[in-house]
Amino acid sequence: MVQTVIFDMDGVIVDTEPVHKYAYFKHFEELNIVVTDAFYHTLTGNSTRNVFQKIKAEFNLAEEVEDLIQRKRAILTMLLILKKIYF
Repeated sequence: MVQTVIFDMDGVIVDTEPVHKYAYFKHFEELNIVVTDAFYHTLTGNSTRNVFQKIKAEFNLAEEVEDLIQRKRAILTMLLILKKIYF
């Protein structure tokens, strides 16, 4: 019988924000857009979908939001698999 359940809202137990930020900025480089730290700060805490909706609008990107999401996830997965970033 399960007596204890630990539910981690991202960032409660493990701070993954630095890893996500690194993946986002790698993706921004690929898109040839310059996202300032100040603008990025306004995006933290949003879902990936909301982030890319805002990025698409702000930078007038032609890419579909779903494609942007999938590419960022691929970058994040690659980083975690290759253990390029430790948190």
